[in-house]
Amino acid sequence: MGYIQVSTGLSGSRSNGTVESKWVTAACLQTMFVVAAAFRLSLDDLRGTSRGSAEVAFGRQVAMYLSHVSLGLSLTDVGREFTRDRTTVAHACRTVEDQRDDPRTEAVLSCLEATLKFWFITIGKDMQS
Repeated sequence: MGYIQVSTGLSGSRSNGTVESKWVTAACLQTMFVVAAAFRLSLDDLRGTSRGSAEVAFGRQVAMYLSHVSLGLSLTDVGREFTRDRTTVAHACRTVEDQRDDPRTEAVLSCLEATLKFWFITIGKDMQS
């Protein structure tokens, strides 16, 4: 299983409106689209401020996990995009990683990672220029 590990090539603190912050927003939004479709959830479910049902909570955790682990975004950046604290993102990553032992969950996550990899290779990298 290969991870995408995207680096924006930019360092230091960001303010809203920079190329990097727009890329982070686009990457997280694309992850939300992919996860929402796979889990039959809405973007409002994933971005909502309440926990929601167990299905919504797990879908949100998967989206945060993929944004951090597969795309290599910081916990803080992912939390900002999902309106969550970085510690919540860290908890989501641990929860999803623990679920990877289930073959069905592993298969779904592998497909989602491949979809995001395709997005990044074909579209996402152009956003970093």
